[in-house]
Amino acid sequence: MGDDGRRALLKFQHADLARLYDYWRERCRGDGLPLRDDIDPVDLGWMLDRISLFECHPGSGPGEAMRFRCRVAGTWYSRRFDFEANGSWLDDWPDAAMRESAQAFYRLIAGDGAARRVVRSFETDDGAVAYEGAGLPLAAGQQPGVAMILIGAAPIADPDLTGLRLIHAAGPYRNWSS
Repeated sequence: MGDDGRRALLKFQHADLARLYDYWRERCRGDGLPLRDDIDPVDLGWMLDRISLFECHPGSGPGEAMRFRCRVAGTWYSRRFDFEANGSWLDDWPDAAMRESAQAFYRLIAGDGAARRVVRSFETDDGAVAYEGAGLPLAAGQQPGVAMILIGAAPIADPDLTGLRLIHAAGPYRNWSS
């Protein structure tokens, strides 16, 4: 389930995300994923405002897609996207392009349990904005699969898209993932 051996180590453009990824890797259990309890928010004070934690919930019926609930989102998210995500279901997010882009990214992570790097680019009233993100899966104890996804974000001025592929494009919103 862990990403070592199945996927080359991720290279993050922003130093904070490289540090977050290293922290996550240090907490991996053997070749498995870390649990939510292995991640201590006190250890992440240097970027706590740019971290969010999403619960993974199976669809309610056969063939229904996995759903995601934002347990907690740092203040950077509410300031950047102008809505409060804490406690919300991703299905209910107000911006369709953002919602669909996040769902595509989280479903990739939940599907194979691999950590991923993403670069998101979108238009605002102030012009183009880009940020890099880390999607880090967390296990559900002894049960197989991904229980939660730890997301870290960092604004970047000149995004490096090397090794990334487009996973979602809608209007002005673009989402590339490794």
